[in-house]
Amino acid sequence: MEYKNISKKSILEWIILRSILVIITLITALLATGLLINYYDDMVNEIGKISTVIIDIVVYFYVYATLVITLIYAYIFPRIQYSNYKYKITDKMIEIKRGVVFKKTEYVPFVRMQHIEVFRGITDRMFKMSTIIIFTAGSSARITNIQMDEADILIEDLKKLVSNLKAEYDNE
Repeated sequence: MEYKNISKKSILEWIILRSILVIITLITALLATGLLINYYDDMVNEIGKISTVIIDIVVYFYVYATLVITLIYAYIFPRIQYSNYKYKITDKMIEIKRGVVFKKTEYVPFVRMQHIEVFRGITDRMFKMSTIIIFTAGSSARITNIQMDEADILIEDLKKLVSNLKAEYDNE
């Protein structure tokens, strides 16, 4: 079986969630900038030796650097993250690949599976997506941002594969 991608709607979901984070970060940066400018203006008035131009450059660099980093994180990173998130179901296991900076591949053998959960958070329900959580004896693995109907089919397929595999081991 070949690798499947998660729902393309996940890009939009991640952009929305990260945009909220960008707004919070920018508000914090602007508040911090105002506090720093007031603090350094008071220092300049007291000492008289600190150049206000240098202070302004540092403060505005902080604001613009924060803006650039958060915009990259919110609008570019989700597209790369989507293209790197894949899963594959074989006759013996599930393989999940993900990661942008640090690549991770998880292998979950069916014989180690204990149970499966479906999680649907607020944004998942808005975009009609699900997260499948597969529990094993010592850990869990997640396949996130799958269309709800596809997730239901996937769970039924997994149940069949696991029961068939267990039946094979019982017959041996």
